Amino acid sequence: MRKARRSEMKHTSAFIGVGFLTMLLAFNDLLVNTSATGIILSGLATPHINPPPKDMADKRMAATPTALYVQITWGDGLPHDIDVALRCASLRGDYGLATVNFRQLHSSWLVLKQDDLGGPSVINMEKAESNTDVGKVPPLTRCWVNVHLYNTHNGPMPVEGELLAIQDKDNAHEHLIATVPFTLTKPGEELTLLIATWNERSQLLEEVLEKYPATKLAAIMTGR
Repeated sequence: MRKARRSEMKHTSAFIGVGFLTMLLAFNDLLVNTSATGIILSGLATPHINPPPKDMADKRMAATPTALYVQITWGDGLPHDIDVALRCASLRGDYGLATVNFRQLHSSWLVLKQDDLGGPSVINMEKAESNTDVGKVPPLTRCWVNVHLYNTHNGPMPVEGELLAIQDKDNAHEHLIATVPFTLTKPGEELTLLIATWNERSQLLEEVLEKYPATKLAAIMTGR
């Protein structure tokens, strides 16, 4: 009798164990499927919550339009101290001579935005531009852009760089005025890289644009 009961109990326990294991596996499958379904639904919903930008322009932060922008760059990491100067004059006397460089950071409608002293900076760059109150280059204006090698700081010579000049930067009508490569051969050397003129409607006169090396030096920083 005891043997029969023990045998019956063993079969019952085995049945209960198998049943419990089956239920546990089924519950585990349910959890896995529910989690997977949640992940899929989340993935489908995400594009509607945070739609991707239509193009790279949407990723950029809004920039303030700049009527006139000039920038010089030279070899990254080089120790040379090169300066930019921007000078503009009204051909009809609407404003006095406006000049910005390392000696004068603000003048009339111009501002020196960045003055780089050379190495150990990683990116060598200087910027000058019109201030935010100016919507366009004043009518009948002529501007000169110069560079000057202030100090080599024992860097290799000659040193090469490039001027970038833009009208209406970060504006729907942005216009490249010029890119001008240059070479400075000795400390204290100054070059006039660009001479640009605007007419009475503030339109750039492309036909009279002068670019280095065809320009004649109009010294700003060396006083010659």
